[in-house]
Amino acid sequence: MRLHFACGGAARGEGAGGLTRLFQAFAVLFGTKQPVGVPLGSYAAWLTRDFVSMGVIFTLPPIVGKQVGEMIGNEKAGYYAAQFGLPLALQTVTTPIHLLGYDIYNNPNNTVGQRIAFMGKDYFKNVGIRMIRMVPPWSVGTIGNKELRTYFHDKFGG
Repeated sequence: MRLHFACGGAARGEGAGGLTRLFQAFAVLFGTKQPVGVPLGSYAAWLTRDFVSMGVIFTLPPIVGKQVGEMIGNEKAGYYAAQFGLPLALQTVTTPIHLLGYDIYNNPNNTVGQRIAFMGKDYFKNVGIRMIRMVPPWSVGTIGNKELRTYFHDKFGG
């Protein structure tokens, strides 16, 4: 699989399918062995990560934002805080799932203990990098998208 093809699918917004191809390409390019077919376990890990992420990123911020807004006295600021913070906090849970997909690909015969050791080896570095990566699309981007939709809805009706 060529990386530019996989990145193009992800960039066009093909969702989990495009991103799964992207992660498959990364596993092949940066893997520790000769390229082989990506195991179903890797796909399952990455799709689980995406399913959990979408559930949290799109479902919880309005709920949590309303509660934060009640505490600070500003519902919009509460929503912004929740929409910015929840995707970042979620990385503490989804990063190990993400790394599990790579470990299943690179080390198919690892034991559970070896997989846990791999995921914990550089846990904080990996979580930090994934947090940085999540800010543009899921924190800033989601807030910006909502604001633009509201603006154009108010301006042009609908």
